Amino acid sequence: MKPFYIFVSILALLASSPVKSQVLYVSPLGNDKNPGTKAKPIASFAKAQQLVRALDTRSKVKVIFAKGTYYLPETIRFTEMDNKASVVYTSEKEGDAVISGGSLLKLKWTFYERGIYKASVPPNTVIDQLYINGVRQRMARFPNAISGKNVLMHGILIMKQNRIPCLMPFLQNILLNGKIHREGIFMACMLISGEICTG
Repeated sequence: MKPFYIFVSILALLASSPVKSQVLYVSPLGNDKNPGTKAKPIASFAKAQQLVRALDTRSKVKVIFAKGTYYLPETIRFTEMDNKASVVYTSEKEGDAVISGGSLLKLKWTFYERGIYKASVPPNTVIDQLYINGVRQRMARFPNAISGKNVLMHGILIMKQNRIPCLMPFLQNILLNGKIHREGIFMACMLISGEICTG
């Protein structure tokens, strides 16, 4: 009988043990060398995840993000290492924190010509969208965009053997491979005579 009473006593003790509750604070003005307190917040999602993984398995954790944008240098991955604690990632105020898959480019812009500015970006930078001061910019293209018109509204899809598909809307006359094409074409991600043309 004694082992039974000991077993029941241990269960009662575990059931009455309070689950630890912890809070980590993240801020764009923080530092990942900080402990993650409100007074000394950390700066990144990756560091928050690292600290959470190191906590007690019985912890309930809330990770609070202060107002700002948090850029992710790599994809966030949740694995079995994240199963130890119950975690809530939340903004300090609803809608104030933004988790962004983009990259913050600190560029030196110089005037080029006719209202065009230019800047150098780091090597191997892949850009498919560009925002300046929170406003999405139109990417370089040919032909130039016309306000209120969608140049990709009409066209044909051409498929060639071992070639990338190409959307070719009719625009204006254009000379291509020595031939004049009726009403012209707009090239988007196509391969012609071994050369990649983009527009």
